[in-house]
Amino acid sequence: MDRLGSQMAQDPSGSTANDASLKRTTTEILTAMRRAKLTHPLGGRPVPGDRLVPRTEAIDLVFSRMKANPYATGVEASRDQVASLLESHYFRVDPWPFGALTQ
Repeated sequence: MDRLGSQMAQDPSGSTANDASLKRTTTEILTAMRRAKLTHPLGGRPVPGDRLVPRTEAIDLVFSRMKANPYATGVEASRDQVASLLESHYFRVDPWPFGALTQ
């Protein structure tokens, strides 16, 4: 055990990122997206034909909502983080398969 402890102290393999801050940042971005109404209200999927906010405008809206949220004070998010979450939760979400019913 002593040898293991000394090896780990010399070469601490593992996460170098602060997982708590990554989770907090993600939470604050997703909260800002909801506050900016950058969501799909029907079960998290768009209805065929729904208009989406342009990407650049969506990113700016998220940052604006984060800045206005006192609970997000001190949370630093990059444009890439915001863009990535917007892609996976807003832009690249398969629509409901009932497009024929909405036309």
